[in-house]
Amino acid sequence: MKSRNLVWMLCALICVSLPLTTFFAFSNRSAFDSTASLINSVGDSLLAIVFTIPAAFILSHYPRHAIGWLLMIPACAIAVSGPITGYFSFHVNPSPTPFILLMSWFSGWSWVLLIFPFINIPLLFPTGKPLSPRWRWVSIISVIWAGLFIFGATFIETLGAIIGNSYQNPFGFIPDQLFVSWLRIWIPGLLLLTLLSMAALILRHRRSSRLERTQINWLLFACLFFTINYLLIGILNIEDSETIVGYIAELIFSFSLMLVPVSIAIAILRYRLWDIKILIRRTLVYSILSAILALVYFGGVTLFQGLFSKFTGDQSSAAIVLSTLSIAALFNPLHNRIRSFIDRRFYRSKYDSEKTLLAFSQVLREEVDLDELNERLVAVVNETLQPERVGLWIRNKTRI
Repeated sequence: MKSRNLVWMLCALICVSLPLTTFFAFSNRSAFDSTASLINSVGDSLLAIVFTIPAAFILSHYPRHAIGWLLMIPACAIAVSGPITGYFSFHVNPSPTPFILLMSWFSGWSWVLLIFPFINIPLLFPTGKPLSPRWRWVSIISVIWAGLFIFGATFIETLGAIIGNSYQNPFGFIPDQLFVSWLRIWIPGLLLLTLLSMAALILRHRRSSRLERTQINWLLFACLFFTINYLLIGILNIEDSETIVGYIAELIFSFSLMLVPVSIAIAILRYRLWDIKILIRRTLVYSILSAILALVYFGGVTLFQGLFSKFTGDQSSAAIVLSTLSIAALFNPLHNRIRSFIDRRFYRSKYDSEKTLLAFSQVLREEVDLDELNERLVAVVNETLQPERVGLWIRNKTRI
């Protein structure tokens, strides 16, 4: 009972403190040098709230569940680092008092509290325990790896490089250049831990029961949506862009990150688990389709503009019209091909079921023997739905 009260108290503090911090910062527009800074501040507040509420619901039902506490850590980190960032936005280069040095020190490594829970969540999801005792070492090594970074950030000679204010560390003995050089080893280790954690999740998916596999599908869907958005923003280079497209990209990226704790809460609390396969399938199909059509569109515009320039010596808006007509003509054929490919590769049972139903519909048009149709119907239901038992009851209507 005490842990539940603590969880809801943390949830209430985070939900109240972050909007107030954003409101006070917004009241002084000078704290934001751009619209992107304001969007990031609001996004961080919403992100922390979206993390802490699912964590509170999970921990209220399962107080010792590791996943709930791993979701609470990033929320608390954002709740602490948000006011610190706002303070340094109001006060540029304040005097290095002990409190200022403490805030500067925390800002230098607080992002670790956002990264490492995400490494351990796939490792422990959905039960809150590793797949086997051997996989526990990945979690232990990740904690040690995070501790090494915090140690370096604590005793580096200069504090505050991340927030833009540099202070001489009174306890620092690690040269800045040595710390930067060591990061070239630390970052590949971080990537290796991430790959091991995802490998554990995939291996658990293959060995798990049907219910647990559906729970894992929810997390995989959220990770897939986040990865697609992250790659698109990186490829298009629109991060922190002072344009409408940049603002929309930031909002979509924040939404994709918020989807992770929401999907985890749905999976662990087991609410409407049966819809997730449809979401994953449609996300895969339409993501691949959108990428191909975008390449066709931009490639077509470039090609047609080059042809018009070569033969007419001038640019023409007809290139855009022709490219638009091309993607309109390709939409349905590409959609069907991609959906068929996804079903064959990742949803083989569904693909086989569709083929079985198609074959049965052809039998219905040709077969006239009732007993043969009964046997075929039972076989189709058994193959497509795979129930524990199959039976067929035919009502005998006798007319008088």
